[in-house]
Amino acid sequence: MPRTQGTLIAYTSAAAIVVMAAWILWDAADTAGSKAFISTPQFLLWLLLLCAQAVVWVLGFFVAGAIVRGRFRALHAAGALSARLAAQMVTAAVVLFALAAIFASSLGHQIGIPKEIGTSGLGSQTSPLTHHGLKLSPVVVVGVLVGLLAIGGMWLVSLAFERIATKPPLRAGSIDLFVGLRNELNTLLAIAAAIVGLGALATGALRAAVLAANDEPFYRDRAVTCLTSYVDAPSAKRREQVLRNFDDLAKTHPSCIELVFARKYVFEYTLFFTGLLAIAYAPSSLAMRRAGVRLRNKAYPMLAPGNAKFFDRLEQRRRLDEFLQTNLLANANFKAGVALLTPLAGSLVSLLLPT
Repeated sequence: MPRTQGTLIAYTSAAAIVVMAAWILWDAADTAGSKAFISTPQFLLWLLLLCAQAVVWVLGFFVAGAIVRGRFRALHAAGALSARLAAQMVTAAVVLFALAAIFASSLGHQIGIPKEIGTSGLGSQTSPLTHHGLKLSPVVVVGVLVGLLAIGGMWLVSLAFERIATKPPLRAGSIDLFVGLRNELNTLLAIAAAIVGLGALATGALRAAVLAANDEPFYRDRAVTCLTSYVDAPSAKRREQVLRNFDDLAKTHPSCIELVFARKYVFEYTLFFTGLLAIAYAPSSLAMRRAGVRLRNKAYPMLAPGNAKFFDRLEQRRRLDEFLQTNLLANANFKAGVALLTPLAGSLVSLLLPT
């Protein structure tokens, strides 16, 4: 990476952190409920994870953008990227974005934020953070767009793999080209997986912050007032009885707890976007394998079983498979599996956060 580009990324990342923090904290202390929410340590953790996401977005934009630009130019120069094919890729990206939006809406999300984030005892939908929907909508959209940039890069790389797999003749630099494409594909997958994984962690941290706000005086006093009406005791002793048995009464009358955030939404968010990422990555993985098989078959054609060099040829083919990392047990497939499972691991970790 050129020094000037590295400096630009560093400055842009620092600016992204400042912008993210300022955007979330803007007017966050204007209401008593929002002030109680941002006063918890869990909110600080959530804010730090959002800032980390902003840095990943900046890195992903520069790295994925450079790969996309390079692949696009190479494919266009080779005549392998027609206007029709480019339009199909853009359409597929729009479909993925639409699926994400439909999924969020069907679960009652506000751009990824569960509807149950703030259910009051009267059943009205509230949020502990002032202008929550306004603040989170662009955050989620930017994350999805950077993820789609990485996925678009995967599709361009898969087209380059297809040329190796189907367009004769193979050249002396075909193996070098294959290795470069494989590294680009792994990089793009890592970027997309990091975006989804940090999103899962941030969702879990948001859940922890929302639930922790219930213990702040503002929300706790309102819950005690609500629970007092359910206690069968003389008026002068009702509040004291509620304070002594708050946890048990809260379980009996959950409608008095104003801020709730169902655990299932963290899992559903992670499973959906991990599945979407796996579907987007699958064509590239298959194209890479087809290209590797052709390179192997051209370099070391299979011999008849009766040939004296049959087993030597098998060993040569096996070693080339390992070098290209296209066999089912290869390191590249292991890395891909780890990348795809990272969001699920992030989801599990986020649910262990103290609430």
